Amino acid sequence: MNKWYGNYHALARMFGPMGALPTAEFIKDWAADPFTAVEADWAGNSQHASAPSNAAASGPWADHLIGVGSEWSLEFSGYLAGAIDAVERGIASLGV
Repeated sequence: MNKWYGNYHALARMFGPMGALPTAEFIKDWAADPFTAVEADWAGNSQHASAPSNAAASGPWADHLIGVGSEWSLEFSGYLAGAIDAVERGIASLGV
């Protein structure tokens, strides 16, 4: 088992016995993929984007929808800590 690229036992649980016997492994640089990245991705400041508002300001979803994913974290956008932060903010906005 390659210690860097995964746990083949987990793959077997998900995909059956053949999942534990991959024939190849690949590292994908998504920033270099022309279908998932743009030139600005290379010129960026290596930081996640600023978090948008976690609630709709107007329209039918105003006061009915709260974003609680990591992308809505003010401090840790894009990270696991951001997801926790966003959930805590979402719950607090409900007055709970």
